[in-house]
Amino acid sequence: MQGRIFLAAAMALASAVFVAPAAAHQASSVDARIDQALAGARPGQFVQVKPFGPTRRASDGLLEIRLAGGQVVKTHGLDPEPPVTAADAAAGGAHPERGLNCADLPRLQVLYVHPSDRPNRFSKSMYERIRTYMRRMSHRLNADALSSSQGRIGADYRVRCKSSGKIDIRALETRTTAARDDWSIIQADLKRAGHDSRQGKYLVWYDDPVERGCGLANFRRDDSKSATNANNGGPLYSVVWGNTATRTCWGWYIGMHENAHNMGAVQYSAPKSSGDKGHCNDGLDVLCYADGGNKSAYTDSRCTLRIFDCGKDTYFDTLTEPREWLRHRWNLGWSGNRFLDFPRPDQAAPPDLTPSGG
Repeated sequence: MQGRIFLAAAMALASAVFVAPAAAHQASSVDARIDQALAGARPGQFVQVKPFGPTRRASDGLLEIRLAGGQVVKTHGLDPEPPVTAADAAAGGAHPERGLNCADLPRLQVLYVHPSDRPNRFSKSMYERIRTYMRRMSHRLNADALSSSQGRIGADYRVRCKSSGKIDIRALETRTTAARDDWSIIQADLKRAGHDSRQGKYLVWYDDPVERGCGLANFRRDDSKSATNANNGGPLYSVVWGNTATRTCWGWYIGMHENAHNMGAVQYSAPKSSGDKGHCNDGLDVLCYADGGNKSAYTDSRCTLRIFDCGKDTYFDTLTEPREWLRHRWNLGWSGNRFLDFPRPDQAAPPDLTPSGG
């Protein structure tokens, strides 16, 4: 929501990630490669496209991917690698964190996944690294929930935890290889391993990079404000590829971006939507970049910080106003979103409060 007094305060805490206009990342080369691969296809024909697998363009502009078992799922497409800015480097590891909210179903399951021809590097240090990304996501979500509600309502991810109260991160080897890190195989193997609850969302940190991309997520076009919204159930999956010294994919920002797609952001009809590519037009907003969508009007002048819905008017607002689009349409900040909890500020913080190395 625009004009709220708490928005300025939240922006001051937004991990100090300022960016020069030239650093706004583009998706034109990624989309052009996909469109070129699909250009000669017959209507309805699936074409092998890396790193998706068998792919075709749906009538609503989204991509359809056929999984190894034959099921067809939808995605907005491949999210490109964000730039490393001077401010990112200056911030280093100094990002605020928040404890994680352990919950029963419905909830988010976090996984470490690696291809079959690469070693399993899931160790205590890898666990703590991914846990830190999740805690930073948790901080950003709660800070922006409070900013959108004048400090009245927070927000926490509902995550699966171990009996110790720390997040439960499962490790899985898939049938993929470093030469073929296709999402069609990854998602099918997650299902085969039992990660397929109708009340589950699954965020994968994949230990291998792909060309020109960082992440991908299942996404459904449904802007109805309803508990039965197509994005308000599962199983829905997202992946962050990467984890190399030369790539910037692994981090809280990409994880938050992909999980937000799983929860239904950004809908085509939303204010400041980029249109058929599922993003928005407001600078460094977590869900925004110049994605080449049919309503893309990207500007880097409005939001110069990594904020979860910079204007609180496109996909996330915990306290809407009567004439606001989010009051009557799908809103990740609505209490009916089954994958978030909305605590009051005076409620106890989530239990996962030890330092990330503890």
